[in-house]
Amino acid sequence: MHRQDVRTKEAEEERMEENNLLHFLDSPNAHYRRCLILSVYLSGNVKNTYPRMMVKPIAMHQTDVGMVEFVGLIKVDIRRGTNLAVRDVMSSDPYVMLNLGHQTMKTKVIKNTLNPVWNERLMLSIPHPVPPLKLQVFDKDTFSSDDRMGDVEVDIQPLIAAAREHESSAIAGSVEVTKLLASDDGTLARDSVISVVDGKVKQDIALRLQNVEHGELEIELECVPLSQ
Repeated sequence: MHRQDVRTKEAEEERMEENNLLHFLDSPNAHYRRCLILSVYLSGNVKNTYPRMMVKPIAMHQTDVGMVEFVGLIKVDIRRGTNLAVRDVMSSDPYVMLNLGHQTMKTKVIKNTLNPVWNERLMLSIPHPVPPLKLQVFDKDTFSSDDRMGDVEVDIQPLIAAAREHESSAIAGSVEVTKLLASDDGTLARDSVISVVDGKVKQDIALRLQNVEHGELEIELECVPLSQ
């Protein structure tokens, strides 16, 4: 099979998985289903019940979570880091950890670089009430605890609001919806634009890492809300 055919097939499978999950969460008794889904995660039966997309390395603790209602899905494309801090001799082995509510996911480790390119997509459920999306960068160590390389929080409420407003949009091409302005003392390294791209609501963000000497992180977010 040609490489282009493989990519097309993978994209189609991802769309089918996403649609299956949204149909499940949005079908009759939706409120109950949205709350129940964490119990399925915790029971270990998810592989036999829900689409493959759901089976992601999400760490949760039953005593902390309880019953949670979800309002949608968020796709997080971790693109690259720039000018990250040195934590090993002359370099680092960075990876990114995501937190949204009680969900935790992380990227692969990129060896021996301060300008890593991940180009990796992670997907999480958006709980209600909606917390900030937390990103932490670490240097992977073999014989000691991983070193911190900065962290940052992203308010995803503007993206969710735009996604709800435009979820039935038939807009072709790319249309800017909102622009969030960067400031010298804020977490945005550059202005961030929320756009409708071929019916999908996305946000490009360049983030200035906090609690570290220097470093930036580039990501793209896409929100898929549940129908109201």
